[in-house]
Amino acid sequence: MVRKIVIAGLVAVAAMSGAIGPASAASANPAASANPASVTPASAAAAAPAQALSGVSCVSARYCMAVGADGSGPLALLWDGATWRKTAVPLPRGSSEGYLLSVSCPSAAYCVAVGRYGMQPIVYTLVETWNGKAWTPSTLPGGYGTYAASVSCGAVRDCVAVGELYPLNLGEVQPFAESLHGTTWTMRTVSLPAGAVSATLSAVSCASAARCVAAGEYYTARGGSLLFQSWNGTAFTRMKAAVPAGMPVLGGVSCASAANCSAVAVSGTTYPFTSFAEHWNGKQWSVVRVAWPKGTANPVLAAVSCAVPGSCVAVGDFGTTANSVVSRAAAASYNGGAWTGVLLPAPPAGQSSTLGSVSCVSATECVAVGQVGPSSGATSSALAGFWNGKRWRLSIVS
Repeated sequence: MVRKIVIAGLVAVAAMSGAIGPASAASANPAASANPASVTPASAAAAAPAQALSGVSCVSARYCMAVGADGSGPLALLWDGATWRKTAVPLPRGSSEGYLLSVSCPSAAYCVAVGRYGMQPIVYTLVETWNGKAWTPSTLPGGYGTYAASVSCGAVRDCVAVGELYPLNLGEVQPFAESLHGTTWTMRTVSLPAGAVSATLSAVSCASAARCVAAGEYYTARGGSLLFQSWNGTAFTRMKAAVPAGMPVLGGVSCASAANCSAVAVSGTTYPFTSFAEHWNGKQWSVVRVAWPKGTANPVLAAVSCAVPGSCVAVGDFGTTANSVVSRAAAASYNGGAWTGVLLPAPPAGQSSTLGSVSCVSATECVAVGQVGPSSGATSSALAGFWNGKRWRLSIVS
């Protein structure tokens, strides 16, 4: 399977991503733009165990919201262009644990974050709404057995959330999708290909309130394939994917416009993994390979963000050896014709690093988030990455 992010003892697939673009402080600080040989530790990094960031969304270079988990509770950090500030995230009444997987901010005064709360096997979808000052929790229709993995808002109070639904009869996992208009969430039907016995939606991106693409995988008796769904503001319509050989697992999707979307995925369920990208030109999806530096083992791309058509950045990790459980953060960029992968600064010795979400406000301003810590996953610290169009800078968030 694709490597997973361990969020404070809770496991979430590394393919969870945010959907709307970000920014970076790296361009404002030339000294910080140098590509160091290792992750830059914060002075208090050791005092912040069991933290992980899984989603980020930025309105500008000086306003980004990142979400994840801190211990058994949700975590939300606000970036002002210089520092990260923790914002309190209350859980629904009666809940003792939960975490956030994705966030979307169409404005500085409005963000929606999604995830799950409750204790296994009784879990519910968690929705948190940011008004520029505080978070307010709520739940989505659908009852227990659901969780939202990704959210994207094409406009303020117009959002789409997707994830998984576990049937009460313990049957096969089914896709879960809801749309928000105003203050009301509505469950939506997702049609599956003939022969599909299970499916999931793990990412969504909205170019506008009436133009979104949701993506995931579906499985038949013969294997699996990618699943793409187009949202027109009223209903979902299945799109035909272009899939290479191997059982693919979706990483993320990002739409710079209604006629220009990019998705990243991994082909293969066992070593070695092969990362690839798909592009939507308004009529069809096509596969584009990712060129990695020689010696890169099992690269996994978990998220992608396209600030403008023909300019995208994807993030994830790769194995340090063919069968290693130790991972190192990686990234790839797209120039409209080709994808090129790069190796990011290495984590401290004996530790693993990964980036699970990225958001770009321009081709030269991106912010990515993830985690760094012992490869056992027992503890971790939140990790942030900044891209200035030429180099990456990583730092542990304290």
